[in-house]
Amino acid sequence: MDRSEHCFIVRLWREDGAGQGEWRGSLDHVGSRERRYFGALRLLESLIAERIAGGENEDGRA
Repeated sequence: MDRSEHCFIVRLWREDGAGQGEWRGSLDHVGSRERRYFGALRLLESLIAERIAGGENEDGRA
């Protein structure tokens, strides 16, 4: 059975803006140490899907 696993660290913080703050964050892929930043929570899912679709597993092997 081919099994692919990924481990991520998600960091979230709120930046105060005019009137209301906006959520910002970073997504770290543990195996490759790749870090991606995002400016809206709705982008988090697409960043994870993009990394998983890349075909590499946690230790960077295809």
